[in-house]
Amino acid sequence: MNKRVRATTRRIGAVARARKDARDTVREYYDACGRGDLEGSLNCFADDVLIEDMIYQRPFRGKREFGPYLEKVIDALPRDMEFVIDDMTGGQDGAVGLVWHVEIQGKPFPFSRGCSFYRCNQEGKIVYGRDIPEPSSKPGGIALFIIKLVAPIIRSLPPLKYNSEVPKPPEPRKLPETLHVDSNFNPVALGLWSLYAVYFYWLILSPPGQAPGDPVYAIKPESLQEIFAQSLDFFYINIFLNQVGINFVQSPVLEPVGEALFELVAAWSLMFGPLILMDRRGNLPKLPTWIGQMLLTNVFLIPYLATRSLDSSESSKALHNEDQTLGERLATPFGLAGGAVGVISVFWALFARSEFGSITTRFNAFGEIVSRDRLAYAFLVDVVLYVVFQPVLLRPLLKPECEWIGYIPFFGLAAALANPSLRRGMP
Repeated sequence: MNKRVRATTRRIGAVARARKDARDTVREYYDACGRGDLEGSLNCFADDVLIEDMIYQRPFRGKREFGPYLEKVIDALPRDMEFVIDDMTGGQDGAVGLVWHVEIQGKPFPFSRGCSFYRCNQEGKIVYGRDIPEPSSKPGGIALFIIKLVAPIIRSLPPLKYNSEVPKPPEPRKLPETLHVDSNFNPVALGLWSLYAVYFYWLILSPPGQAPGDPVYAIKPESLQEIFAQSLDFFYINIFLNQVGINFVQSPVLEPVGEALFELVAAWSLMFGPLILMDRRGNLPKLPTWIGQMLLTNVFLIPYLATRSLDSSESSKALHNEDQTLGERLATPFGLAGGAVGVISVFWALFARSEFGSITTRFNAFGEIVSRDRLAYAFLVDVVLYVVFQPVLLRPLLKPECEWIGYIPFFGLAAALANPSLRRGMP
């Protein structure tokens, strides 16, 4: 009986020492890093350690990979920098979790908080670690919108099953990576997201020499002035006011073909509003999507169509909701307004501002502008995509005998919105 008690006591004591060793090892590691002791830091790790630092794409496998990285980190840290452990938990079975921050001369360093998880073997050596440092950017609520936007992308891809098991003593195992691909995926959604990636890179991020003009991150002041000038003449309202003697803001004189293209794209984006609102498919919020499309065109429309392609539940949705009601109310006035702006834009491109010469001369001048201006080039791309996307959203709203109208670019949409008798469910 006494022997059993003593044996149990020895086992409990061994577990207690293992728990203490795990926490002590982690404290020793942080202390060694703080004093710039590379050898002391590496001595806390097993030879086959696996470290996942969430700011890097790949984990560090073994001391041979982790050692050089840790050396660079220690060399880069100021000698008066100190890692401060705010709280630590665990220790049972060699597992330790902690939250920490960094100080310099007792002052907290910006964006230096983080949390980590470590697992130690029976010898008290770290065999696995995951570090999650504080990000310098704080997206806040935007992150939730991004999650909602990105989730349909993941659903459209072949299922990816990543099996990850944290190594456990006494025989730690490396993280296995197993990829299981299912052939059942949505090619339309995948194609639209691929188009979106190309569109976003080509028109917004690509450097000069690939697409005409400058990318958004290197936009020049004169380009911003051009956008502002075109916005002043939105839907030709300010030009009309100037013509009748109302000069609150003087209308700038711009190249007429480019000006007409800007107004045409703006009117087309306006008319997409009722289409999106009356659409009975799609899970993204419709009104914010349309507002975003009015500002950035296909930057918002393509993701909407991609997520919409994953939603086949049209028949199960209510025939009327707040979005559809709003879309039906806006359809006729927006169709009339958009159609009027389209007619004016055609006239404006061909005949307005006689000082810009003949039709051939002004289109040649516009071609020269497109070859060097990213904004004008982007509007041409938007027109092409709008021609493709319009029937996708418009045809389901039209009566069967009127579906051909959906293929008429711009003016077919204006007619379908302005005339309710062309749409399903209307007398």
